[in-house]
Amino acid sequence: MTQNDALDWRKLFQEVLIETDAKKLQERIDAVEGAIFFRFQELERNPDADSERSAIQEATQAIVILKAQKLGSSRRSGVWAGAPKHSDRVPH
Repeated sequence: MTQNDALDWRKLFQEVLIETDAKKLQERIDAVEGAIFFRFQELERNPDADSERSAIQEATQAIVILKAQKLGSSRRSGVWAGAPKHSDRVPH
């Protein structure tokens, strides 16, 4: 991943929010979930990234809601299903 990872997942998330086609929406969600997963792993090594971790948690919660509303998915899946909550994070 590159230095632009933080911007990459945010850009992909914005694309998810504006997508109206269900098939494309699922593809965009898959892409942002992957980007968030990799970025979250990178941030685990950075104790000064609390604000971005918080933004990732907010984005993943929004994706869960969006999937339920637009794709009919009610189960937790994707990167947030196994990702620890910020409050569960072990201090460095």
